[in-house]
Amino acid sequence: MRTEDAETKARMNGLIAESDFYTLLAEADRLVEAEPDSYIGYWWRGRALTLAGRPEDAVRAFYESVKRANDEAEESRVMASLANVFNVQRKHDLAEEYADASLELNPGNPVGVLARGVALASTGRREASEFVSAHWGVLKDSYERACGYALRGQRDEAMKALRESIAAGPHHRVTALHDPEFRPYLRDPEFRSIIRPS
Repeated sequence: MRTEDAETKARMNGLIAESDFYTLLAEADRLVEAEPDSYIGYWWRGRALTLAGRPEDAVRAFYESVKRANDEAEESRVMASLANVFNVQRKHDLAEEYADASLELNPGNPVGVLARGVALASTGRREASEFVSAHWGVLKDSYERACGYALRGQRDEAMKALRESIAAGPHHRVTALHDPEFRPYLRDPEFRSIIRPS
């Protein structure tokens, strides 16, 4: 079974940085073709379709991915990705269900924590910030922390962490435009300045 290697991840994130979702999808399809029993190609297919604005197709790809997951970490990753797509679609009840399933499988899954936080915040529930704060320790990298700060309403900290994350991974310039944590900041001049290519 194929696991995600650093070279594949770097290549795919490079395509995201270029907003080349067509090639990203083609590369994901090549992964699926090479190893149809592996979850990773279908996961990347779902990621590409999400970024390309095709959430229904992304959900189908993630369902195919979860069928091929070999362990709880892989299954948790896919469930969290499904939760994220449901948040993008504003189907927050489903997002919360899948985020909970993801965290049941792996309580340390940062995407699961953030997806649950988005679902809670989007339904007007005050415990979103408290939930993210209680799980802050799982938000390891600067992009995860930027998302967490955004969910907690800490704009200045979110912008600082987002700048750091883009310096480390230019693909975050693109993902920030798509991730629902940053929806409240889409018209913010500083946010727009940060995500603008240099």
